[in-house]
Order: sequence, then structure tokens, then C-alpha cells
Amino acid sequence: MPCLAVRNPRHGHWCGYTGVEAGHPVYGSDCYDCDLSVHGGVTFTDRCQPDAEETGICHIPGEGESDNIWWVGFDCAHAWDLSPSDVRHYGENAGGTYRTLGYVREQCQGLAQQLQGMRNES
Repeated sequence: MPCLAVRNPRHGHWCGYTGVEAGHPVYGSDCYDCDLSVHGGVTFTDRCQPDAEETGICHIPGEGESDNIWWVGFDCAHAWDLSPSDVRHYGENAGGTYRTLGYVREQCQGLAQQLQGMRNES
């Protein structure tokens, strides 16, 4: 399953996305009620948006990989998270935990495993 880690251009926090192909049980779903455990819960679902370079989520498919992908994503800008913009605004008084690229990769891998499990159950 394709996975993406994308830094939010405005606040600098990481967002993670895992893609499913047509035919997957959550394809086309808002997935907010899905039984998925990921940092802060699912906060994004949509298809590939190649024309929205600044705000869209999309990938360049590898050989044999579909370009018809439904992205399920999460963000690392919750009340307990620390974004680079928080540090710019509040300096040393900014609280929270900064979620690294490595952390987001682990979350994406866990999300992919859960989504794969859903495919195997159907």
C-alpha cells in the first residue's frame, strides 16, 4: 500500500497517509467511523488530487501500481502535539511533543497493516 508523509506547509507539522485501491472496503468512505487506530484518529479521506499541488494529496504510482487511490490520513497537530509554528509563536513556552518523520512513518505502517487486515477480512 502506498504511504505518504507530508509536512503541512503552513504550520510545519507532519501528516501521514496510506492509500487503498478501488475494491478495498474503505475505498470511497469518510472512514471516520472505521475501527482504525492511528495518531489522533483519521482526519482525512479523499482520492488522489494531482492538480492541487499545494494542498492535494497524491503520489506518482510505481510500476504496476494503481493511480486510482483513496487516501486515509491523520495529522500531528492535535492539542498534545508540538508544531514548528508553535515554537515560532510561543518560543520555549510552547508545550507538547514534536512528532518526527520517523514517528509518522511508523504510524503509516501501522495504518497500512490495519487496512490490509480489513481487506483480508472481506
